[in-house]
Amino acid sequence: MAKILIFNNFLQSKEQSILVPKESKHSYNTHTPGIFRANPYSKSKHITLLDACKRSLAMLVCSVRATNYDILILDSVMSGLLASFYLYFFKKVNIVIWSFNVPRRRQGIARTITAFLLKRVDRFIVHGAYDIEYACKQFALDKKKFTFFPFVREQPQIIQGVDSPWGDDKFIISYGGNARDYKTFIEAVKDMPIKVLIIAREYNLTDIEIPPNVKVLFNIPLSHCDTLTSEADFVIFTFDGSEPSCGQISIVTAFMLGKTVIATRCTGTEDYILHENNGLFVKLNDCESVRNALTRLNNDKDLLQTLSSKAKTWADNNLNSNAIQIAVEEITEDLLHNK
Repeated sequence: MAKILIFNNFLQSKEQSILVPKESKHSYNTHTPGIFRANPYSKSKHITLLDACKRSLAMLVCSVRATNYDILILDSVMSGLLASFYLYFFKKVNIVIWSFNVPRRRQGIARTITAFLLKRVDRFIVHGAYDIEYACKQFALDKKKFTFFPFVREQPQIIQGVDSPWGDDKFIISYGGNARDYKTFIEAVKDMPIKVLIIAREYNLTDIEIPPNVKVLFNIPLSHCDTLTSEADFVIFTFDGSEPSCGQISIVTAFMLGKTVIATRCTGTEDYILHENNGLFVKLNDCESVRNALTRLNNDKDLLQTLSSKAKTWADNNLNSNAIQIAVEEITEDLLHNK
């Protein structure tokens, strides 16, 4: 019986990873960071020194434990790089990075070190198909090590006692912090008869004037964001183009809640949104394109209902926990077979 250890830096003690198969002939265990858990609501755009230290210590503990396992499955590229460093000479431990978000803008020695450490990784699971070609080109990695799988999260939590800033009025919602273009979005909606809720980080809205029809919340718990999303008419995500593959977590959350999504067309969104089927695309940095899409959905309730229904169907077909657990089991078997 093979032993597999799964690590997620944001899980709390005794929480179980969504990746653990319900039935398996192998032994799966979830490792949590304990006192070294990173801050899931950091106000900084980049990882803080404190969280970097916590992640390093958490991965040191995890890596030591992993020497007694056959496979180590990790939650992110940073965890993967640290594990690769700590376990470089422990060749019997297979390393899998499940949510591999390709490091961008690495140059010089930083790029060389990153490439060196990534070569120690045995399998990469990406949530944007573009990331496969990009990673192989940037770091000279073997394409056979990559698998695309849609991002899957736990079922969104709908809780009591989370009141909308708009009270009982209808509203649309936008949320998330990575590579967002809230400037274009706010410019587009400021004169429209639509109430808007934005859930973001402080740095996303620096030097942006907030109009009366827009309300903003910062750094709220995931369950609160899920609940407010469930109450919105529809969801919109405008991206600034700085990250070719981003927004997957936000999009799948909306889909799982049966919400139509308007989003900037980019490589990351094209893997999830089918234009005129389960959502609508808008152009990059284009206020008029955003206004037209908002007006169309706001005025055409039949279209909104059709797109919402198809969004939920897409989520049910692609984002269920059974599918992800089957994928984990298949990857486990492949690694053990080719060991």
